[in-house]
Amino acid sequence: MKRLFYCFIIFLFLVYSGVTAQNNKNQNSNIPENLDLGPETIDLSKTFNVKSPTQKAAIFPHRFLQEALEYQCDLCHMSKEGGALKDQNTGKELKVAEVKGAGNPIHTNFCWPCHTKMNVPQGRVCNKCHK
Repeated sequence: MKRLFYCFIIFLFLVYSGVTAQNNKNQNSNIPENLDLGPETIDLSKTFNVKSPTQKAAIFPHRFLQEALEYQCDLCHMSKEGGALKDQNTGKELKVAEVKGAGNPIHTNFCWPCHTKMNVPQGRVCNKCHK
């Protein structure tokens, strides 16, 4: 009887382990096949070639946001594969000539509109991103 009990416990453990493994696999199944995840973080001052920055660089948490937005790359980029950034106000390709002061196109056409849409607390406060 004891042996039957232990066999049943081991059986339950194996079934539970298999279900847990399947659930973990399903949680990652929303990652599009062949998706280039890109970098973990992006230093935006380097990306946009900021000359003489007045603030600390904003380090964009790329991988965190990919996961939070369920790999819908075209929310920020012009295509589902990534690439060129999307102007969040017009839906067209983001054009950035020079980055100077708080009213630059990165803030006004990319960061702030998204922060507003996503209800980011203190989304327009400098030290929220510039740390």
